[in-house]
Amino acid sequence: MKIRFISIFLIIPLLLSSCLQEEADNIRLSPNRTVLFYMAGDNSLGGETQEKIDALAQAWNIVGDNHLLVYQDRGGEYMPRLLEIKTGIRGEGTIEVLEEYADENSASRAVFSRVLNDMTRHYPGSDYGLVMFSHGSGWLPAGTFSSNTCSVAMDGDREFDLPDFAGCIPRGQFHFIIFESCLMAGAEVAYELQDKTDYILASSAEIVSPGFTPLYGKMLPLLYSREPQLEKFAAEYYNYCNSLAGDMRSATVSVIRPSLLAPLKSLLAQAEKRIRNWDEIDRDGIQAFDRRSTHLFYDLESYFHEIGTPQETEALADILRQGIVYQASTESFMPSKAGGFQVKEHCGLTIYIPVNGYGQLNIRRKRLLLFSEN
Repeated sequence: MKIRFISIFLIIPLLLSSCLQEEADNIRLSPNRTVLFYMAGDNSLGGETQEKIDALAQAWNIVGDNHLLVYQDRGGEYMPRLLEIKTGIRGEGTIEVLEEYADENSASRAVFSRVLNDMTRHYPGSDYGLVMFSHGSGWLPAGTFSSNTCSVAMDGDREFDLPDFAGCIPRGQFHFIIFESCLMAGAEVAYELQDKTDYILASSAEIVSPGFTPLYGKMLPLLYSREPQLEKFAAEYYNYCNSLAGDMRSATVSVIRPSLLAPLKSLLAQAEKRIRNWDEIDRDGIQAFDRRSTHLFYDLESYFHEIGTPQETEALADILRQGIVYQASTESFMPSKAGGFQVKEHCGLTIYIPVNGYGQLNIRRKRLLLFSEN
């Protein structure tokens, strides 16, 4: 079986208004909900965006004043567009084109802002959810390791940095954000989005293609229940992957309440203050979730077992009990592939541990909300 990866995985005054406004244009009127699938696929995932749209149309059976929008940037000769999946006259899911755009960088602040504005313009006052599909690498800044990183989204060789992504989302805009992309369950990501969304669903490791596509029929109703059933959504994905064989039996998934992670910042600063040399940390005993030789994504709780006092480790456990609603992982991840690994610990959040040789990356880490002094 050929295995593809969702790789290690998103006028001017109008655009800026979304980034600058302080409160979201939505009042919780559930079950009136609008879910936006943002598909930044002007890369190796272009064809997969259409497969997902077709699967969503086939799965659509939601009634009431609920809406499903899809921003699709497929690349090539296909122009970006905003679609709505809705119920046809015979009850079948149909695809309607709402907006057509010129060729653009879907991994940019300007385009993402405009799409959010278009969403609220078409359906103001709704309860909003967001599903991000693209190549992903968590918080890693654009260009960190050339083509090996892609942050929140990728368009060609252009990447969408996490702070830019978060900066375009008004406070309280989304009820949930789901990352159908790799390595997005980072403590750095959750903290950056703590006042942007109530819930985050993401993976600590890569997501093996085709991702959630086979499960859209079961998952969509869970997103449109009066209170989104993200735990069941995550469990459907985990159980499906865990039923597969070989390297396809590889999955990690977490449901996170970012607002409840607020105490993590001071706790982490307290524990890391004692570290004099990052390279003296015994990383071999810390669970990693990426397949690089020099790891960039470690399990947060496993990290604290190495650097924290018993009191700090217990304090972290309390934070995780509050902030991690659901977490699950298969016992191994891509074991027959290069860099495959066993999963012995999985708290639901990852973290980057600085490496002395990665000076610029370490500097960028300090600018994130989780580590900044402000």
